[in-house]
Amino acid sequence: MPHIDPQGWVTVRDYNSRELGSLLDDFVAERKRSVAWLRSLESPSWDNVNHHPAGFEIRAGDMLAAWVDHDLLHIRQLTDLRHELLVARSAPYLTIYAGEW
Repeated sequence: MPHIDPQGWVTVRDYNSRELGSLLDDFVAERKRSVAWLRSLESPSWDNVNHHPAGFEIRAGDMLAAWVDHDLLHIRQLTDLRHELLVARSAPYLTIYAGEW
């Protein structure tokens, strides 16, 4: 498995200074390529195992499920940020009628 450093990449790749529109375009294009690649696979073996350097085994199916879940984590992060922004901009009005966060 390739080495990754998601936390380090935030600084090294200067994510915070990048333009959101172009990042979104890049993400959508890459996701389309990835989905096309997945659809091109004929009878993939989702039970194939890789030994992670951290000392655990991970199956191809685990990676696919984690990939989707990772995207959902980012969607949750963005939703939380939008909520916090709404609450801050709505002051002195409250959002409690909407339900608990």
